[in-house]
Amino acid sequence: MLLCFFAQSSLLISVGCSSDDVESGDEDVEESTDDDDSEEEVIEEAPVYLIGGEEADAFVEAIYTPAVANEATDLAFHPERDELWVVNRDFEVDGTCSVSNPFSERCENLGGYVTIIFEPGTDNQNEIILEDGNSTHFMRRPPTLAMGVADTFATCGEAATGNFEDEPVNFIGPTLWSSNLNIFAKDPGVDENGAPLNGSHLDMLHGTPWCMGIAHQQGNTYWAFNGDIGAIDRYDFAADHGPGYHDHSDGRIYRFAPGEFSRVENVPSHMVYNHDDDHLYIADTGSSRVRKLDATSGTFVSGIFPLYEELADSRTYSNVDIQTVVDDDVLDLPSGLVIYDDVLYVGDHATGEIIAFDLDGEELHRFDTGLGADALTGLEIGPNGQLWFTNMLTGSVYHIVVE
Repeated sequence: MLLCFFAQSSLLISVGCSSDDVESGDEDVEESTDDDDSEEEVIEEAPVYLIGGEEADAFVEAIYTPAVANEATDLAFHPERDELWVVNRDFEVDGTCSVSNPFSERCENLGGYVTIIFEPGTDNQNEIILEDGNSTHFMRRPPTLAMGVADTFATCGEAATGNFEDEPVNFIGPTLWSSNLNIFAKDPGVDENGAPLNGSHLDMLHGTPWCMGIAHQQGNTYWAFNGDIGAIDRYDFAADHGPGYHDHSDGRIYRFAPGEFSRVENVPSHMVYNHDDDHLYIADTGSSRVRKLDATSGTFVSGIFPLYEELADSRTYSNVDIQTVVDDDVLDLPSGLVIYDDVLYVGDHATGEIIAFDLDGEELHRFDTGLGADALTGLEIGPNGQLWFTNMLTGSVYHIVVE
């Protein structure tokens, strides 16, 4: 498979000379050796990143544009199939989805959906759009998605609740889904008592209102950006309850550093878990920074209150090790985030630029996507080593080609 990422290399040039033995009377002339007068010159090639480099041009290629514009907020490649999953939501409608008006335009507008692009970027590319039967609750206003293991993925919702908006309880959080196309967005039927099951979701826990980002760690464990209280929440769904069921009693929620982070309305704050250093890298959009959280740090303080469902465990941690990777004098509204080959790529929602940094925050290269302000959202690395991204103003999907 051809990769559009070139490793930094060196060109070694050796310059030397030698001569044969020459007779001059009885006098011997020693043979000169290469070591005597050889020279070495090392020429460093300029590094090339997924967004180009000083000596490598890059350009944007549109892969997909929907027939009807929408907010494409994030994207992820299926780990085993040649499929690109894009999470979408319609442009927000003003008003309140209330108990007294459950069929209002606002209520109908809240559910998110996914666009699945098969064989993306090839002549055989085709797409389908799928929406769960109860997306209003289980995929409300999604700003993000993350692929997991065993044919699963997770989303969360930028909303106060998954129920009617005039209800007082903030009841929403990440949802675990199957990426099996025989399960996702299919009617799950009825339970053993003949009662209808509720949507195709595999599991859902309800402790993160105004979620702005999600990242997979391992198994059924995900991290969620809690925009309501400025915390990072770690969810363990444990064993899922199966499509449409509702037993959450084995779930666990661990909350880290409440008040340390801040959201910006309608700007996703994406995150990525780096297994090499056990840190969660976070687009802290409200502070215009990229920060990293040490997943092994923290001091237990208490449980999580309030909670509105029975769980196996809930904990809040303080004294969490959080460091700034990229400061607010470099970025305006960091949103998309991905790590590839020890390079951190950050999409700035305010400018439409993608900036490459090393993992210490040193800027390496900057690329203008041409999208302008308020469009650039999710970033993803494709199986071909290219950088892909979404447009929140049109619903379009692009990748970057490096020449």
